[in-house]
Amino acid sequence: MAVEWPTESEDLDELFRFALFLGENRNEAAQVVSEVLRALETKPEANEPERARRYCFWEIRKRILKSHPHRSGALLKPKGALLTEAEWTVLPSASLLNTLRAFPEPVRSAAALFYTTDLPVEDIGRVLDLSQKELAVEIGMVRQNLLGRGAAA
Repeated sequence: MAVEWPTESEDLDELFRFALFLGENRNEAAQVVSEVLRALETKPEANEPERARRYCFWEIRKRILKSHPHRSGALLKPKGALLTEAEWTVLPSASLLNTLRAFPEPVRSAAALFYTTDLPVEDIGRVLDLSQKELAVEIGMVRQNLLGRGAAA
């Protein structure tokens, strides 16, 4: 089956950045992206660029979180639960990437998609199975923390 997306090197870079953000190293990110693109060839989404794009992000996230359950945040918070102010203020701030990686899911994936891709907000919500309101809350909390105002909110 012919794949209509990705067609540009920027598209591949975007997938790789997302995989690297969620994963642990460049080799893992490259391997996961390669596997997902091979899997896409067999999917009906392959003929529709926007669906193919959402599928790739969704599948990359699923594979990386499955291989790193300790990093998924699943043990920290049930799906849909928001962090408390105290939890936001103890996140490490040594570097932006480490700070963002410290967020539990789905906050980490929301931040990765929001800040490293040009996916429309509606598509980010679809990839993460979040409503626009839920996504706005998650991104708002990330912004507050990155601006150093997590405790003042």
